[in-house]
Amino acid sequence: MTALRIVILAAFSAGLVGCSISSDKNIECCARYERPSFTISFFPESIGDKEPIVDISEDFSGASIRVDWSQEQYRVSDTSRYLQLKNRILTSSQWKKRLPESQLLGVFTGPPRDILTVRSGNEGICLQGADVPREWRDEMLQMARSGKGSKIDEQRR
Repeated sequence: MTALRIVILAAFSAGLVGCSISSDKNIECCARYERPSFTISFFPESIGDKEPIVDISEDFSGASIRVDWSQEQYRVSDTSRYLQLKNRILTSSQWKKRLPESQLLGVFTGPPRDILTVRSGNEGICLQGADVPREWRDEMLQMARSGKGSKIDEQRR
């Protein structure tokens, strides 16, 4: 289970960062990709059991959510709840310790645990296990369960 978790997380991270790193070299690869201005990726300790993987991203068109690496992307239905969570993160003591994106962890080993990665611009934080604030964790899981609004048509993006 741990090996699968590592492989999935590494593949997701590589895909997310791949276009942004090579955008100057390969414009065609990224022609339809706009790097989100703010992202939250949450991998719960109980992956595959009862709790979903949550990816929230914000770009020029607003905030969207994906659950369990689904290809389906939805608008965040409760924008107020999302903005409150974003504000709590950006004003937190954890955010004050943010690192350049190049220094964020990309591969995780060890026992299953909550993993939260937040990026804004070229900086971010990566929290694991007990370092993930319970309030943030609960908000993300609640948005994954009931915070999906209208489906986003991938062709319009």
